[in-house]
Amino acid sequence: MYFLFLQYDSYFDNPVISSSGVFDICLSNAIQLSSNTGPGLWSSSNAETAWVDTHGRAYGLAPGKVSFAFTDPQSACSSFFEFQAFEVYSCIDPDFNVTFSGVQLTGNAATNDDALSTCIFNTQPVLITAPLGAQGQLTVHSDGSYLFMSNKAGQYIYMLSVCPADQLLCQNVMLNVHVVEAYGYDQYAVSNTDFVSVYQGDSLLISSEGGVLGANDKCVSHSDCLLDYQILSVVNSATKTSITLDPSFFLSQTQFRRIGSGYFFLPHLQ
Repeated sequence: MYFLFLQYDSYFDNPVISSSGVFDICLSNAIQLSSNTGPGLWSSSNAETAWVDTHGRAYGLAPGKVSFAFTDPQSACSSFFEFQAFEVYSCIDPDFNVTFSGVQLTGNAATNDDALSTCIFNTQPVLITAPLGAQGQLTVHSDGSYLFMSNKAGQYIYMLSVCPADQLLCQNVMLNVHVVEAYGYDQYAVSNTDFVSVYQGDSLLISSEGGVLGANDKCVSHSDCLLDYQILSVVNSATKTSITLDPSFFLSQTQFRRIGSGYFFLPHLQ
């Protein structure tokens, strides 16, 4: 009598994972990750930058680069996205505006933002600072549009809360309104603040006249406003950080200590 023993080895392919078509994650927003094998265990390479839940929803927590991995519970096989394949960045920027005293200002705090259209602005702004005795009125709508008017010149700073549609992660954004007198000798230049970011050791092109720094500026009393981009003053910088600025307006950073350290440059008015 002969016995025939057959041995079957099971082979499993690594799961195929994908994102929802994008590799950029807005801060406080989320993208959808998926696997062809169904539910499983998702993990993040840096939970302080982004975290992912059991359903594959990846949420941006802090600016930086990150990647994700998936493990199939049936086969114990894992798949990984490329190293630092995803970038988390702030999609909602502070908003700046200028108006005359006693004149109603119409604006939109979502201007220049990359935030999703599903983001909702809280309609209850928080006043941070205003001139003494001023009577400022700010009405904010859920889409970011607002109406503002005040009876006194000065700087008005509000904090607005912005939330994604699922209301899981909200963030605060600043609204800064400068009120000036329409007539009189007490006149001064008001320029909008611009924000740029760069990773440690990388270079950043600071565009010259007519470029990025002046893109959101406008003149009220004159037809042309010029900034002297040849002269930049460092107002504040991170500790133990070296900065070099070459004639081509490339800014290089080294020895960056932490995310969030920044520099403030003041182009001089011409």
